[in-house]
Amino acid sequence: MSNYLTLLLVAAFVSISVYEGLVIVGIIYSFFKRRFHFWGDLRFPLIGFISSTIVPTAVFFPNMLLKSLNEGLFQVVYFIRPNSPRKIIIKLPFLLVFLGIIGLPVVLYNVLFKESVKLFWGGSFEVASFYTTFGFCSFIIGFYNLNKEKKLSTSSIFFFVLGLLFFSIVIYSARRSYLIGIPVVFLLLNFTLAKYRLLNKKVFLAGLSVLFLGSAIAYTYLSTKDYRFQTFNEILLGKRSLDYETLNRISSSRYGIMLDGIEIIKTDIKERRVLNLLLGHGIRSGAYLPHKRSPQNWQRYESVIFVSEFIERGVVGLLSILAIYFIAFKRFLETKLENSEDILVLAGFIPLLIHLIGSIFTFFWDALLPLFLLLFKFSEAATER
Repeated sequence: MSNYLTLLLVAAFVSISVYEGLVIVGIIYSFFKRRFHFWGDLRFPLIGFISSTIVPTAVFFPNMLLKSLNEGLFQVVYFIRPNSPRKIIIKLPFLLVFLGIIGLPVVLYNVLFKESVKLFWGGSFEVASFYTTFGFCSFIIGFYNLNKEKKLSTSSIFFFVLGLLFFSIVIYSARRSYLIGIPVVFLLLNFTLAKYRLLNKKVFLAGLSVLFLGSAIAYTYLSTKDYRFQTFNEILLGKRSLDYETLNRISSSRYGIMLDGIEIIKTDIKERRVLNLLLGHGIRSGAYLPHKRSPQNWQRYESVIFVSEFIERGVVGLLSILAIYFIAFKRFLETKLENSEDILVLAGFIPLLIHLIGSIFTFFWDALLPLFLLLFKFSEAATER
């Protein structure tokens, strides 16, 4: 299974069907070869998430049981024992940057000739997801070269500029969850490198300058292109009042969805539905639960994580997800970096961290979540001393 992570990465980039097939193959193979290992900082909350995904769906919405296995059981790839994790993970940033370069003409073609932001599959959300990761990997290689060579070389400059190019694609995609994640994780990455003296003060300050300048440019650009940013600016300037309509507009209808979700939670409490409060109503339960402000055919109450996940997975699921948030960021910040090569190992943590920030306003589950978890596991194993 030493090449499994690499195959999974490439498959995820090229085809979601092939990727999901490889996830299934990896789980079955690891089961029969006894390669599962109950180890890793995320193991306990992840079991809570898996349980709160499958059990309430089986009880309250059995029509979605097969889908719940996809959303829940697929995450057991985290427990696959990594082979040669350090050897594999230090090559990861280079592979991801290579995939990012390959994807550039595909994105450009779709934008120019099909007027859509997409790669080989999916849409703008997937483009933002991949190119956020590609951008960070490019910066990580730049930091690695900078630390190794002790100077700002042509190679370092190339990867820094390439990283900015990748991030510009994320800005163009206008996916706010990733636009929030980039500055947060970039700041944490710079802080971690500076803490272990792998980034000097001048480079650290330069990184902060790039972060603030890039954020300002991104906000200015989106304020001219995206109605949600335009509406938000009008509120700040006093041209619009802060009411239900404007809140719903800038949140892409999430405010109304959240109010619907809160009503369901209130009803559960009022009618003392203990099992629903503990385990939720099952995944995609919006298909049978009431909607007052959001369309009846919407299967999920996608608003903020505290409401969205509580409805589907209850207290158990929500607390499990919040524990994953806390542990994942804590693990990243406490990873000890002793040399230049350790910088490359950080790349495996990044996709999950980015996803966690974005999931605050979407959902914790994502089709690529098994990949994010496995990448995180490899970086965990590679940094164990």
